[in-house]
Amino acid sequence: MAASVSLFTMSNGLMIPAMGYGVYMMSSEEVERCLPQAIELGYTHIDTANVYFNEVAVGRAIKASGASRRACSERDRRSAREDSGAGSAALERPRGQRGLS
Repeated sequence: MAASVSLFTMSNGLMIPAMGYGVYMMSSEEVERCLPQAIELGYTHIDTANVYFNEVAVGRAIKASGASRRACSERDRRSAREDSGAGSAALERPRGQRGLS
């Protein structure tokens, strides 16, 4: 059973879990093996980034965990180059790449 996790309220009113599961430096294979276990243990906030080169594995692992898409939130870090002038299409691209649209 998942433990109760404190929430932070962001400046836009969005509430996110205070504790997240980071996938930095994990291979896609490690993500697909470990992330479903982390979700089962109660992690719902996944910290990922395009530059980690494992975003597709994050999407597959979330799907494989059986968790509802609404139960999981992923934090996507992007480079300044990706953010500059890219607009909302660039914000949706990574989620689609992860198979979570």
